[in-house]
Amino acid sequence: MDKKYTFDNGPGSPPTFMVTSPNYFTYDVYQLSPLESLMILMTNDGVTISLQKEIGLLEHEMSQLQLEFIKLDTKLESRFKDFRNEFKGEIRSEWHSLF
Repeated sequence: MDKKYTFDNGPGSPPTFMVTSPNYFTYDVYQLSPLESLMILMTNDGVTISLQKEIGLLEHEMSQLQLEFIKLDTKLESRFKDFRNEFKGEIRSEWHSLF
C-alpha cells in the first residue's frame, strides 16, 4: 500500500484523510529530490516511531492508573458501606433506648 484515502464526507466529496507508507515518499514525493532529503524524511520517521513508543508507554501508565482508581473506588465504597451500617446501628440503638 502506497497511499490510501478516506472519504469522511462521502465518496462524492474530496478525500479528508490520506494514509501513506514510507514507499509513497520514496517513489512519489522524493523521486526527483536529493538523497539527503530522503534521509531526513527517514530520520523523521524514527522520531515518529519514538513518539509512538512514548504514546504506548503513556497509554500503559494511564491504564495502570485507571486500575488503581477502580481499586480505590471499590475500597472507598466498601468503607462507606461499613460506616453507613455502623451509623445505622448506632441510630437504631439510640432510638430504642429512647422508646
